[in-house]
This record gives sequence, C-alpha cells and structure tokens, in this order.
Amino acid sequence: MNQQNQNGVNLPWRSCKLWSVWDMFEANGRNWVKIEDLNESFLRDKKLHENIGDINSRIEYRSSEAIYLRKRLASLKRLYKAFGSITCQGQIDMVQKNVLTGVTWLEATRSVENAYELFKREFKERNMLVMESLESELYSKKYPFGQSFHDKFPSARKDVLEASKSLALERHNACVFHSLRTMERILKATCTMVGATYSVDQSSWGPIIGKIESRIPASRLTPKDYFAKEIVGFVHSIKDVRDSRAMHIQKELPSVTDTKGIFDRVSAAAKRAAEHLDESGTFT
Repeated sequence: MNQQNQNGVNLPWRSCKLWSVWDMFEANGRNWVKIEDLNESFLRDKKLHENIGDINSRIEYRSSEAIYLRKRLASLKRLYKAFGSITCQGQIDMVQKNVLTGVTWLEATRSVENAYELFKREFKERNMLVMESLESELYSKKYPFGQSFHDKFPSARKDVLEASKSLALERHNACVFHSLRTMERILKATCTMVGATYSVDQSSWGPIIGKIESRIPASRLTPKDYFAKEIVGFVHSIKDVRDSRAMHIQKELPSVTDTKGIFDRVSAAAKRAAEHLDESGTFT
C-alpha cells in the first residue's frame, strides 16, 4: 500500500524501503528544505530582490536579505549535519563566511550553486532506510520481549533483537528462525526446572516437550507444575514448531500472518517465562 506525503504525493514504498537520500528529497517535496529554492531565491524572488537593484552589488551584513540568507543557510547546515555530511557542512560554512565579508549577490549565488551540486552528488550515493512508525519501533526497540527477559535470558538477547529487526524488515524466514531459537531457550530452562534432561541432539521439540510433560503429575499440581504446563501450551500454540521440516524446503516460506503470529506467541511466552524463570532453570 502506497504512502502519501503532506502534499498528497504517492510515495512508492510499503512498510520499509531503501532509498537514496536524494530520491527522498525529490519525493517528499515541501517536507524537506529544498536547496534549489535557496538558489533560485537569489535571482527570481521579487520580494527578496526588490531593493537590491544590481546583482553585482555587495551584500550588507545587517540587511534583511543577508539575515534571510543566513537563516536559510543555517537550516541547510542542520540538515547536512543530520545526515552526517561533513563535506556539505564545510561548503555551507564557506558560503556563510562569504556573506560576512560582503561578497556580491552573484558570487553568493555561485557559492550556493556549488553547494547544491555537491549536495546532489553526495546524497545520490547515500542510502537511507524508510519505515512506517510501527516497523521503526520494532527495528530500534532495545528490549523487544521486555527487559526482564533480557536480564534473565542473556544468551537469547541476540536472537530476540534479530527476530524483531527481521520482522520490521519483512524478512519472515529470519524472524521465525530467531523467534524459535528464543523459544528453545525457554524450553531448555523449563526442562531444567522440572528436572528433565535437555539434549541438544534432538531434531525436533517433540521429545523435549514429552520429557517436560512426563514430569508433570496428573493431580496435586504445584505452582511450578502449572507454570510448566503453561510454557508447553505456548509451544503447542505455535504452528509447525514441532516439525523440523518447518525450516526445510518441504514447507512453504512463512507468510506475514504466520510470522507475526509466531513472533507474538514467542514474545508472550518470553514475558510469561521471565516472571518466574531464568536461564539456569531456577523457578521463583
């Protein structure tokens, strides 16, 4: 689905897209400070030049035109700084310095034209990732599954972050992969909690779940037993996770709905696990 800027212009990205910074300027129009407007204002804006008379006249430091020019240049400099362009910032510094020395309007115009060309050349080679707010939050979130899980399951931190970033970037297979690795760490801790042996050689989660369930009595359940049943319930709610083929070519790649569902269920399991369990299998 295309997005629109404030001028109603369609922007050709869905959730996220890699754009050159220059293309971003071109598409967004008035959403950005347009450097060519600054350049054209020297020669085409009647209000700005109605009292100048001659473009070879020198700019007076205290004139309204010079004040206007300094403000516009300051805006551009902030823009360049935001995108990390030291070269363009230096070009603007030079133009600002020229204004203070009383150059002619023609000289100032040429300086701005040089800044414009430098800007265009540099930013056509720079890329930026454009996202909607929801995807941006997923991509940059520090604790996607909550800080408590982050603290109690340190070995899962990288997978949690990668799962969240992959979902934001619509990399569904990667998101499922890292989500399931996170879930397996919760299963391992649950195994330890109930006194079962966790084996890294298991090709699927079925035997692991069976070990946990075999340690849960049929009656007179303790809080720990109820908790273990709850964790197993999370696993059963995730489609195909007990089938090792889910990561192989016999299966279709996960859809957006499947991916989001798995991510959300693992997130819920992680937050619930962190309430009473840590990575060592200690129940509190």
